[in-house]
Amino acid sequence: MAFEVSKYQDINKTIDEYYTDVKTIKFERKIIEYYPRTLILLVASKYESSIKDKINAFLYHPKSLWQSLANNVKNKGDIDKLPEIAFKRFYTNPSLDASQFYNFWGGITFRDKVKTRFEFLNNEIISQIEEILRKLEDISSLKNIDKEFEKYDAINDCLKINFDDAEQSFLEIKKQRNCVAHNFLSTEFSSTFEIVVELYYKSMSYAMALEDVFYDMTEED
Repeated sequence: MAFEVSKYQDINKTIDEYYTDVKTIKFERKIIEYYPRTLILLVASKYESSIKDKINAFLYHPKSLWQSLANNVKNKGDIDKLPEIAFKRFYTNPSLDASQFYNFWGGITFRDKVKTRFEFLNNEIISQIEEILRKLEDISSLKNIDKEFEKYDAINDCLKINFDDAEQSFLEIKKQRNCVAHNFLSTEFSSTFEIVVELYYKSMSYAMALEDVFYDMTEED
């Protein structure tokens, strides 16, 4: 009973492939140790590239927006750097803070848009997963679906969080990604694969909400 919990299909596939691989690869093999680091890089990179794509689409449509947005950079004509500059407003050291990113795009008004979209997306995914869980329960006596049920039940638990917790999970991914990106073998990174997966499920609706808000702002203009 396949169901894509998010549009980030390459991440979903990587997670599924890991749980297939661990059935045949011994846990003492070195390669197992690198799976969490690879996944954190994949999730963070996918989030960042997808969100930046939506920011670019917003910046370049319509052209009348360029001048006002250019006030955020020293070189007022350098619009191309805005997505990168904006993304750096996500502070992850020493504390996890998204307020500067929100301020870059309009402050509390922008944050409220993201929160509203997050709540809609998260509730929608929860409803779909709970429907799957009900169907799995109905056929439990006919087929061994314990693993499938556990998978969706765990995802469902991760999704039952508020906006602030989802935001913090997103920022934690960015923070851990920075640690691994600067030194793939860093001893400061200690997350297991399961911990990274949990962060992904907790943050995916937030990341999709950010994308949607920039898309909506583009359509409005």
